[in-house]
Amino acid sequence: MEKRKYKISFCVVCMNRLHQLKQTLLQNIEDNADYEDLEFIVLDYNSADGMEDWAKASLTNYINNGRVKYYKTTDPKSWSPSHSKNVAFKLATGDIICSIWADYYTGKGFAQFVNDCYRQNDNIVLTPIDFYKTKKNHSAPGDVLGKVAVKKSDFLRIKGFDERMNKHGFEDYDFINRLEMIGVERVIIENRNYLQYIKHDNDDRYLLPTDNLQGMYVNYIHPAASDILFLYNNKQFDKAVLIDNYNNDADNNVYAYNLRDSHFEYSLKNMAWDTGEWDESAN
Repeated sequence: MEKRKYKISFCVVCMNRLHQLKQTLLQNIEDNADYEDLEFIVLDYNSADGMEDWAKASLTNYINNGRVKYYKTTDPKSWSPSHSKNVAFKLATGDIICSIWADYYTGKGFAQFVNDCYRQNDNIVLTPIDFYKTKKNHSAPGDVLGKVAVKKSDFLRIKGFDERMNKHGFEDYDFINRLEMIGVERVIIENRNYLQYIKHDNDDRYLLPTDNLQGMYVNYIHPAASDILFLYNNKQFDKAVLIDNYNNDADNNVYAYNLRDSHFEYSLKNMAWDTGEWDESAN
């Protein structure tokens, strides 16, 4: 008896990364052209860089034949990896859904690879993240850790990505942790052909929407901490406490000059941002 062939959805979310999407999306479509039951869910997450016009000019044929399903939302005012993936995953109609950031190349034949993995064992999640260092020679680049393939039914069982994690960080780690807690087996994507991406620096990775930014304010708390506040023209704000970990550890002779392995030079208190609306008339 022939094993089933899964319908697969590659979910591509893009907010102001059109310059990367132009390089990856058409290549990814071509590299998986031989897998018939595949759709690309492309979510324009309120991009302000001409993504909609480019999609109309470049994706019409793929949209007409069903290979690409293009959606746009004008609701988000700032980037949220968890919320954007939840929206795209819910729009997907595949049995298996996979997150492909705008700067990711799938690699040639990746859809077939995903299908083959699930035909061998359908109780898995595919990820490059090796929590427990089970693969001696495997060390995936940090830039591709967001590539995760999961059955849609399992995504719904654990209620998706945690939207309290609204900045880039550990939403994928948390997502896979919760899948493992319900008995889904983690399988590592080791093949480097499936872990290719566009290299970019932190200026691009954490680019602020400056066209919407009214001002940025820093308030000194003590030598190791400061309030940081972003006010946007749409009356939204982001606020957090920025921790200088070098100064924070200065009174500890073990860590004063060498940070803990788990520390960055700077981090956010409680790894969280406060968001909301501001009123310029308030005192």
